[in-house]
Parts: sequence; C-alpha cells; structure tokens
Amino acid sequence: MHIEKIEIIDIQKIKSELEGLDCSAQFCLQGLHKDQDPKELVSHDENFNYVWDSKYNGKVTANNCIYPLFDLPYINSMINQLNLGYTKLMVLKPRRCYTYHTDKSPRIHIPIITNENNFFIIEDTIYRLPADGTVYKVDTTKMHSFVNASNKTRLHIVGIQR
Repeated sequence: MHIEKIEIIDIQKIKSELEGLDCSAQFCLQGLHKDQDPKELVSHDENFNYVWDSKYNGKVTANNCIYPLFDLPYINSMINQLNLGYTKLMVLKPRRCYTYHTDKSPRIHIPIITNENNFFIIEDTIYRLPADGTVYKVDTTKMHSFVNASNKTRLHIVGIQR
C-alpha cells in the first residue's frame, strides 16, 4: 500500500496557529539552526521549478534539520510526537502539479487545506487525502506527483520520520 493512516491530530489547532503566518508560499517549519530563514531550503524560480542550492548537498537530513523556526506550540509538539525532521509547509497553487519523481524516503503528510480536485498520483493510482486531521505516511519512494486541479491553494505539512 502506498498510503497509510497513522494518527489523528487537531486540524483546527493547526489552522489557528498558521493564521498568523504568510502561507502564500512554502517554507520550512524546522531548520538546521533556530535562526535559519524559513524559506532558505525551499526556493523556487518564477516557473515554480524547485531550486536547490548545492551548498546543502548531503548536509540537510531529517536528523539535523530539527530546530523549530516558529513559536507554534501545537504544531511543534505534533512534529515532536511524530518524530519528524525537515518539516515544511508545502503550498501548491491552483492549477499546478509537481514533476513525476521519487524521494529517498517516505514522507508524512498532514493535509491542512485541500479538496476533491487535489490528489496524489503514486505509480498508476490516484489518492485523495482529506483535511480531516488524519496524518498519512506516504511512500514517496515510488514514482509520484501531486496535482492541484482546483481554483484554490492546497496546503500540507510534510516531514520525514527520523
């Protein structure tokens, strides 16, 4: 199975804590150090292509990208409870998708804002993850993409279990 439900969290508390942040573009919730710029490890160009700074090659892992970058008590406690590292708020604008790719390890996904026109494609199967407080372990080591075929922005918290 490509997706497994692993926990239930309080989605309203997460949404409440995120209200004070600019969630129009993705950013890190955890960094290599507590004073890191939250957007430093998640750069994109004007065409929404991911831009990786080679100075981080081999230096950013779930085991060292663990320092909370925001005072978000519930979200930070949930990240600790799930034992996550390199946790980000992933933002996918309307009518966009990611390239078809694989990751080196599975990801934990917590859908925050989504709808029926937002979906994963993993290998040849489509999965919809509702924003109902369910935490999902997604096997992103398989070929996958995410599609936002709607008119609204999609938000997920995504991390790697250590």
